Amino acid sequence: MTMKIRKIETFVLISIFALSSTLFAQETPPKKPVKITEETVLQISNEAINKFYNEEKPKIIEESKKIVEEAVKSAQEENKKTLEEMEKRILETTDKNIETKSKAISEEVVKNKLDEYTKQKKDEEKSRAISGPGLMYNEDTAIRFSFENLIRGEMYTNLTDANSSNDDSEMRILQRSVFGGSISYKNRLSATYKLRYTQIWGEQNQNPFVLQKNTSYNIPRATVFSSIYKGDYGVGTYEASIEIGNFRDFPLTLSAGLMQLNYGDGRFIGSNGKWFIEAEPSAAAILKYTFAKHQLHLIYSKIRETEILSINNKLYSTPGDDLIGLYFIGHLSDNITLDGYGFYNRIGVDSQSTSGNDTNIGTIGFRTDSIFGALKLNGELMFQFGKNRDRDHIAGAADINLRYALPFNMSPYVWAGFAYATGDSGSKDQSLQFLQPYASNECKYGILNLVSLSNIVLPKAGIGLFPFSRLNIALNYYYFLLASSKGIVYDARNEISFYDPTGKNGRNFGWEADLILKFKYNQYLTLSAGYALSQPLDYQINQTSYIYSDARDNPIIFGNDFIHYGFGMINLDF
Repeated sequence: MTMKIRKIETFVLISIFALSSTLFAQETPPKKPVKITEETVLQISNEAINKFYNEEKPKIIEESKKIVEEAVKSAQEENKKTLEEMEKRILETTDKNIETKSKAISEEVVKNKLDEYTKQKKDEEKSRAISGPGLMYNEDTAIRFSFENLIRGEMYTNLTDANSSNDDSEMRILQRSVFGGSISYKNRLSATYKLRYTQIWGEQNQNPFVLQKNTSYNIPRATVFSSIYKGDYGVGTYEASIEIGNFRDFPLTLSAGLMQLNYGDGRFIGSNGKWFIEAEPSAAAILKYTFAKHQLHLIYSKIRETEILSINNKLYSTPGDDLIGLYFIGHLSDNITLDGYGFYNRIGVDSQSTSGNDTNIGTIGFRTDSIFGALKLNGELMFQFGKNRDRDHIAGAADINLRYALPFNMSPYVWAGFAYATGDSGSKDQSLQFLQPYASNECKYGILNLVSLSNIVLPKAGIGLFPFSRLNIALNYYYFLLASSKGIVYDARNEISFYDPTGKNGRNFGWEADLILKFKYNQYLTLSAGYALSQPLDYQINQTSYIYSDARDNPIIFGNDFIHYGFGMINLDF
């Protein structure tokens, strides 16, 4: 402001000086000097000031604005470049830090998970060693005892021939008790022995059919995958095996001895015709390798030993059956499992066979048991190929079940499923008939266990609920349709149930409805009961009497009456 005043004063003085010079420089005769008054000076000063504000000030302001704008613009551009470079450096540094930290966290998580799983496996082994009745002999040695007692009562009518005119009502009680003991050392060596006692009270005439041998038809023998070693009621060895491995924490073990091959939701091989769907043990060796949460098993089993059989007072030699297999148990996540397997069977024929060729069949399969929210999926897909005696063999089967839990009180659910297995199209040929490699679990295809996964088209559905957490009530329905009218019908024990070489009886086998109650009192005691209503259809009704006879060689006449079957069961297991 002071500078501006000084400029104004200077401008005023210059103006006065210029005015004075002009007056004195004129050549005209001097006039009478004008008296410069204070008012004149003030007037001139005001004019000068007005001229400055009107002309010079806007110029100065405009120039100043330009200078300021240029300075601001330059500063903004410089700041922008600086900010961009700074942001770029920050992002690059952040990305590197995130990548490094993420990698470190991932490695730590994986390591922790592996350590956690390893510890869990060791804890499970230790817990298994001392669960139930048992003791820790010392820090490294555990001894465990086990006991299972199952009592089952059964009552049925018309089960033999669906004919009310033939009284075949029966009631019986079955008991199975298994006593076991095991000892383990440092999770590296263990030995197991189990003794089984079985007993039956009442009739044993559940399926008294006898195949006539004086017909012109080639009636097939029992399914080749089913062990002919049935065992006797009474006392006998149930399992005797040892397991060794896990040396230097390398997850490889070897099990060998007399044991059951039990994988997935079914017994892998073998069956017991006198005890509901329980597989017999076989001599076997299993090499197990564990990685992450998965397992890989290499299996060898002598399913059936070489035996000498007496048939019609003649001795015949059976070379026995062998199994070599590879089984993968995969846990893709906590809720998704995927198993895959491949195995080879050599089935020895007895010396009374006319073909004289063994059966050599390979089976490849996949099974899953997964949960997706309220939806549960259980399924299996299998393919077979090889030689069935002197004929090429190719067959397949599938079984899929979906269960959906409804969001209501008492946890109701609905389920539906479909099973299919190829059947043979020729009266003397099994080359297209799928041979189920394991006996199905009880109630897998109905309480009555009329069929197995062979030569069958089986739609099924059901509903269930839990009135309280430990009680399950279920109502299930099955419709049995044969894949081939000329194929063999095997029951759930892998034994021949029906056979029509003519194919004239059609494919409609029958239907079954089951009501099942299951009460799990605690982890040791389970009570269950069930009732089944079934009715045969054309295939069973039209069976010709010359193929089947009863134990007294009387022809069996099939009817279409309802079959009634009920059971109650107590299972104590610890």
